[in-house]
Amino acid sequence: MQKLDELDFNKQVDRLFSVGDLIDRGMQSEKCMRLVNEDWFYAVRGNHEQMMVEAVLNRQPHIKDLWLHNGGSWSMFLDDDELYELADLANTLPWFLEVETSKGIVGILHAESAAIWQENHNHDEGAIIWGRSKIKRNDLALIEGIDYVMVGHTPVEKPISLGNVTYIDTGAFFSKVLTVEQIQ
Repeated sequence: MQKLDELDFNKQVDRLFSVGDLIDRGMQSEKCMRLVNEDWFYAVRGNHEQMMVEAVLNRQPHIKDLWLHNGGSWSMFLDDDELYELADLANTLPWFLEVETSKGIVGILHAESAAIWQENHNHDEGAIIWGRSKIKRNDLALIEGIDYVMVGHTPVEKPISLGNVTYIDTGAFFSKVLTVEQIQ
């Protein structure tokens, strides 16, 4: 909220799109997850939201252990009803979004998947929330079928672009640097 204030974000006309992982990076996870109820806020599902869905709604104990180990311990302070409500919210998040801008269509997702736009929106949910192959290969190839793509998941020192994909996760929880990219 402090960053939005610095940017003079106007909730009446501006929109905020999140690349996921609203939870598990601090004790304000519940408040962050509840942002999806705001008219001005749009988020895609990240691997942390999916771990919560699988742990809470699908009752997968091995995923619950993984989730708690990777930041989900904040959830232990909630009662069951609150936790299920948040998991239900997480389960409503789309795997990806498309936003029409003056410069073309911007795809927003958590990690990666060229197949979304190359195969008429067919997608590999695992790649969307966990994939890192493009950034690991330093792959400059353009993702066809979309003008630009914004992703998170892989912490980078500063936003970087590979082809038409921009990685904006600057690890705010660790680095204290929250990146907001403006699209119009």
